Amino acid sequence: MTNHELMWSWLEEAEDRLGEAQERFKDKRFHRVVRLSQESCELAQKALLAFYGIDVPKEHHLHRLVSQQPPVRQLPRQVQRRLFQSSQDLSRERIPSFYGGADGTPPQALYDARRAQKALEQARFVIETVQMLIEAAGGRTRRPEE
Repeated sequence: MTNHELMWSWLEEAEDRLGEAQERFKDKRFHRVVRLSQESCELAQKALLAFYGIDVPKEHHLHRLVSQQPPVRQLPRQVQRRLFQSSQDLSRERIPSFYGGADGTPPQALYDARRAQKALEQARFVIETVQMLIEAAGGRTRRPEE
């Protein structure tokens, strides 16, 4: 599999997870919204790194590596900060949104509609920024029709 095939696969998965998150929001399954938003963000970042030809680490906290990429560093400061903060915030929610709090609080009790909505917005922002960076570099964010 080429880097671009992997990139497309990850971008498609990122968008699919965001769609699932939006459906879980309707069901008021707010912990799932946060978890799926985090996964969406992570997959979008991995797609960007693959596009840049970087060996994508098998980890979940990618905000620092992504923020070090020259095209990302050329974005306006406020966009860079929002991209980093969104990725970092969602990364921190990976474990609690799945397993619950360290004090034994179940994941369902940790999140409300406001936090779930914020997670959706953060994931959407990351995906849109990744797509913009890929397209600005002459890449496609959709697979060619086969």
